[in-house]
Amino acid sequence: MQFPLSNEVSKYFEKSDETTLKSLFTITEGLFEAKSTNLNKVKLEMGRVREKPETNEESHYKFMLRFFDLSEDEKRHLIQGLLVMIFLKLKVHQSKKRYLLLDGLSWEHGKKKVHLLVLGILIGDVNIPIYWRELDKKGTSNLEERKSVIDGAFELFDLKGYILLADREYHGEGWFKYLIDKGLEFDIRLKKGCYRNKVDALSGEKITGNFIQKSRYSRLEKLAYQNKYKTCGVSKVVKIGGRKLTFVVFKNPKPDAEEPLIYLLSTLTKKKHIVKAYGLRWKIETCFKNLQSNGFDLSKNGFTDTIKIELLMAMVVLLYVFAFVEGTHRYKTIKPSDLKKYKDGTVYLAVSIFRKGMAVMINKFHNARTFFDYINRNWNQQNIILRI
Repeated sequence: MQFPLSNEVSKYFEKSDETTLKSLFTITEGLFEAKSTNLNKVKLEMGRVREKPETNEESHYKFMLRFFDLSEDEKRHLIQGLLVMIFLKLKVHQSKKRYLLLDGLSWEHGKKKVHLLVLGILIGDVNIPIYWRELDKKGTSNLEERKSVIDGAFELFDLKGYILLADREYHGEGWFKYLIDKGLEFDIRLKKGCYRNKVDALSGEKITGNFIQKSRYSRLEKLAYQNKYKTCGVSKVVKIGGRKLTFVVFKNPKPDAEEPLIYLLSTLTKKKHIVKAYGLRWKIETCFKNLQSNGFDLSKNGFTDTIKIELLMAMVVLLYVFAFVEGTHRYKTIKPSDLKKYKDGTVYLAVSIFRKGMAVMINKFHNARTFFDYINRNWNQQNIILRI
């Protein structure tokens, strides 16, 4: 019998045999049908997915457990293959400004504390995870853990010149130096008071031409409240780790925000760009919501083994990318009925790209055989490049 996956797909998994690959994508289809990573829920769909309705559910459950009990080397090879597939699927003609987003996704299962440190790439209006590590702990990541994620991503993809967006816990002189040495720009939020002394240290110093920086930290905060600065903020060049960076303060656009001011530090020089770019960071939180409650209940998987969690994440992200691609194709032409206008005047899609894509996928495949056909068609076609 001919192997159901084409050479265009199987070439990403040179060290995996046909049985392993067939199990990988069969279970991935089961995750989609169950809309869950909980194998007790997935097993209820596997009779239809495997076209074996006569097989009892516990047999399907054991089939999935055997797959996830592959050796660690085999699982890491599968993860890498899926990551390359995902990244190649996302080839786009991007603008000159290309963004990476870094954040952590955490949950607990019994005594197990899961912390997925996730690096994503912004494609259009959607964040797509392209690399992650499970840190096996609660709380913030340290420098070495962050470096391991960036280094791992660089081993697979050319990310030089991208702009990294991250929240307050991702700062530190060693971290900033590391990012610059890797060829990455960054735009990172700071806690109030962070690097105050560094900001005040360059007061009165001539920076370029005849421009002299006069404002200290407290003065910048006062200016940020003025109406003329509410959209672009106020900025100052600071020196951290021997490198001149741009420090920006601007008024939080949320009227009921607990923190009225937002503080940013960036390798970028134009404050308007810095403020606008940071506003994209929340896209990774939308992504996490789609992987969790909106899509696949990622935290309900029940695994405590790090590599199993990382592999399951890769399988879910592949489905997430399919949904993104299908939703994007559906919205090539946007009709007025596709939009929803809010009280503040902003206009958004009434149904997100992800949800629209998930709805389209329901009609594309319904068992492993049709899922294999779907994958083969996607990778055998020449027009898989999205222009966004």
